[in-house]
Amino acid sequence: MFSYKNLKTVNLQPLLIVANILHFISIAVLVLVPICIVPAMLLGFSASYTLSFIFYGAFGVILAGLLAAVVAFEESYRRRTAHLEATQEEQA
Repeated sequence: MFSYKNLKTVNLQPLLIVANILHFISIAVLVLVPICIVPAMLLGFSASYTLSFIFYGAFGVILAGLLAAVVAFEESYRRRTAHLEATQEEQA
């Protein structure tokens, strides 16, 4: 799992783990759905039904990206706040 490998956080580590797992599962779904079309047709499922699962993978990738954006925003806010507090202490 190498998605969001440069993203670090102190406070939202569980959310970052969820985003990484969701991204990995979504990419796996996006890869496996086209591979499973022929076996699904042999089992009696239509190709359009099988291809409809691509939307779940795409939604998962989008949701994982949004979660990662929340983590990145929070981390930059935390760093900025820590920097401002250190600057204020130096001035006092």
